[in-house]
Amino acid sequence: MQDGFVQYSNARVEGCCFWYGPKTDSNEFAITHLVFPKQINKRQNFTVPPEAVGEMSAATRPLSLINRAQVHAHPNRWVEHSPYDDEHAISRKALSVVLPRYGASIRAWPRGISVHEFRNDAWRRLKSRQASQRIQIVDGQIHLIDLR
Repeated sequence: MQDGFVQYSNARVEGCCFWYGPKTDSNEFAITHLVFPKQINKRQNFTVPPEAVGEMSAATRPLSLINRAQVHAHPNRWVEHSPYDDEHAISRKALSVVLPRYGASIRAWPRGISVHEFRNDAWRRLKSRQASQRIQIVDGQIHLIDLR
C-alpha cells in the first residue's frame, strides 16, 4: 500500500485509496483488494469525483467485493478525523483509516495510524487493538486495482 502513496508523499498532497473485501456476517474482515481511484489531490485535502466512485463500483462489483475502509493521508503526524474528513467520507458503513505524513511512513499495522468508525452519529476512533482485530491485512494476498 505504501508504494501507492509515494506519488502523494512526493508531491506533498493528501491522497486516498479504498480497502475492499468479501462480504461477511461479522464485524471482522479481511482486506483482499486495494483500489486507488481517480482523485483530486491538494495539500490539505482530496476529492474523489462521483464518476470515479462509479468506476470503483464497476471494478469491484463483479468480484462481489464491498468497500471496507476509506484510507487517506494527512500531512503531519496528526491522524484524527478532521471536520472535512467527517463531511467527505464516501460511506459511513466503511471504516475510515488515517495515515500520517502523506502516507510516507507506514509502519507495522496499525501503529501510528488511526481507524475510525461511524457510530452514534459521529466518527469514533478505535483503539489499536480493536482495529487490528477488526481488519485482517495479509501481506502478499492483496490485489491492486489502480484506476488513477
